[in-house]
Amino acid sequence: MIKVFDSVIDAAGQEEIAGILLGWQFPWYHYANTNYGDKATRPDDVPQFTHGFIRENQKNSPLVQIPLVILEKMQIPASNILRAKANLLMREPAPFTHPAHIDDSKPHVGMIYYVNDSDGDTHFYDKGAVIKTVSPKAGRAVMFDGATYHASASPTQNRYRIVINFNLAMGDWFGDYDGPKG
Repeated sequence: MIKVFDSVIDAAGQEEIAGILLGWQFPWYHYANTNYGDKATRPDDVPQFTHGFIRENQKNSPLVQIPLVILEKMQIPASNILRAKANLLMREPAPFTHPAHIDDSKPHVGMIYYVNDSDGDTHFYDKGAVIKTVSPKAGRAVMFDGATYHASASPTQNRYRIVINFNLAMGDWFGDYDGPKG
């Protein structure tokens, strides 16, 4: 089940989050690949910049309020966060889809919040075939069962693609969740 929600945050909130993540004081950290802990970039992948907000109930950033605001707007309790991090991909000269993966083998809900309008779609797979493609649009979120293989793609037209990636505790709430109310 893959669910897409647009305008989960109003335009002013979208601009505020983007302004912080694109600000000169925001700390981005180099990661050699989009999916692997290798220290050198793999031939089938590209480097990205990341910022870890929360992992395993540990707040790793003084800017932890950013993912919490998104969940609050979506009316999802912050206690569901297993991991929240920001990812920044830079423009590549040619279209490039990264390796398909799952974020964790434990049951969870994946959620991607798109910070900016960009190319560089997210592809979702079943048995190796693309079953859905979601384009980055500021304020959009996509939720999916964490066992669903997915892959990002590098932008080729825009300078960068920024997302906030969530891994949320799986629960009965996910099957019935149809977005924020009101």
